[in-house]
Amino acid sequence: MREQIKSCPFCGGKAEVRNDKELNGVTDWVECIECSCQTRTYYTHIKTETDQEAEAIKAWNRRAK
Repeated sequence: MREQIKSCPFCGGKAEVRNDKELNGVTDWVECIECSCQTRTYYTHIKTETDQEAEAIKAWNRRAK
């Protein structure tokens, strides 16, 4: 089960996972839909087993308030 995404620490707005599929992989990040604050991007090659979406969510949720 996917970890719930916390609200934005700056504006309190809703945040969502964003992704961009590239030729050889996918980038994932979490971004506030109100103020556009975001995590860094997490890149994964198509052939890897890692879940970069989960890593982006963890990074967003552990940020300072």
